[in-house]
Amino acid sequence: MITTSTPWGFYGRQQELAQLRGILSRQRWFFVQVAGRRRIGKTSLIQQALK
Repeated sequence: MITTSTPWGFYGRQQELAQLRGILSRQRWFFVQVAGRRRIGKTSLIQQALK
């Protein structure tokens, strides 16, 4: 039996994503700290904001 897994993709965190995109749209040098427990999607959130 062969099973294939499909990626979950990105979902949720729309408010946080909008905040990051707002910061990125300023196009100035800045620092942003994204903090939280491990394995909750911080890296995925950043990747989505940069797309």
